[in-house]
Amino acid sequence: MLPYASWRQVAILALIGMVCLPVAYPASGQEFDSGSEFDYASPGSFYAAQQPGDEAAAEPEAAPPDRAPSPPARPPARRRDASSMLASRGPVGRLAGFPNMFGDSYGDQLMVGDIAGHHVVDIPSLGGGRQLKIAENDKALPMDRVFFMYNHFHNAIEANLDSLGTRSYAIDQYTIGLEKTFREGLWSVELRMPFHGTPDVAGADMVVGSGEVGNLAVTLKRLLYVGPTTAIGAGLAIGTPTGEDVTGMGAVSSYSLSNDAVHLAPFIGFLHAPYGRIFSEGFIQVDVPTNSNRVCFGGSNLGMLTEQPLLYVDFALGYWLHRNPYAPRITGVAAMVEYHYTMTLEDADIVSGTDRYQILQFGNTANRLDISNLTLGLHTELGLTTVRVGGVFPLSGGANRLYDAEVQVSVNRRF
Repeated sequence: MLPYASWRQVAILALIGMVCLPVAYPASGQEFDSGSEFDYASPGSFYAAQQPGDEAAAEPEAAPPDRAPSPPARPPARRRDASSMLASRGPVGRLAGFPNMFGDSYGDQLMVGDIAGHHVVDIPSLGGGRQLKIAENDKALPMDRVFFMYNHFHNAIEANLDSLGTRSYAIDQYTIGLEKTFREGLWSVELRMPFHGTPDVAGADMVVGSGEVGNLAVTLKRLLYVGPTTAIGAGLAIGTPTGEDVTGMGAVSSYSLSNDAVHLAPFIGFLHAPYGRIFSEGFIQVDVPTNSNRVCFGGSNLGMLTEQPLLYVDFALGYWLHRNPYAPRITGVAAMVEYHYTMTLEDADIVSGTDRYQILQFGNTANRLDISNLTLGLHTELGLTTVRVGGVFPLSGGANRLYDAEVQVSVNRRF
């Protein structure tokens, strides 16, 4: 594998390419000028359903002098079938109506352990976990929207602290977000802020906990290509360390893991929706920390802990069970199945320290991870509002199983 410095260089070069290439070359597949077949003058027109208007009434022909003029022809009735309306949209307007991916992710697999007592606790993820995964309630197309997400991770934290054996704790996470397009809808910027209810885990010789405020994620997205049935987008997610630190107590001394790292996560994704009921989408993304987190124990600095770079590969397949833009209430229902793969790109960093008789070890003691998850979701449209419910089922076991199951609910409102 490439050393850590090389992975950082690869990520930075990918970032430069993703940002500079779209600036030099506009999105292909559809010209974005006011004289094209579809009007892209404003971002809002990207997502408006361009309904076919009533045709103008035909001018009556001049009647012969000896005949009275015939009555004017009635305008043809507006087409009311759903397929005609969907076909009348521009490429971006049509693809904007397709569902976002559901996602699967939760945090990191960091642990703190008492080596002598063999006590090990999963550390609640720094800042509520990495919020940079673009496959979480998102798609390759820039959008104007606000959204709310709720995620419940069942048995996400395991603690082996005393004679009672291993105990498991659930984590609930709440995320609010906003995405806004600019530059005629070719770009968008997204803000995503998580809050989480993390349990304070306590045992005879170990206590660990964290705050409720997570790390703010900022995502810049650019539409690279759009055609009648396909869109390709790329961008960069930036994780900022706005969340709280992880703190705890050993047998006699306190410890802390500071939330200091900034993460860069370039990505590229696609959305393919041929005319019919089936559609697909996916992303490839790399998440690279640019700096480390400070570890303190017993009043002294143990060193710097660097989180592992991650590779995300996500693919979704969907099927419209119902779709009628003219319906008064439910305008669409789609079922989706997704496969998510996460791989660590480097060996884990481990930091150890001693305070009197207790030796603590911080990091991912399982080292390399290869995580596979399956997501099933139901996407329901109520006009410009979508309500989505999904479940995530781990396909891996052992250290590659970060939780036993996940339930997620999200609401998106386009504007």
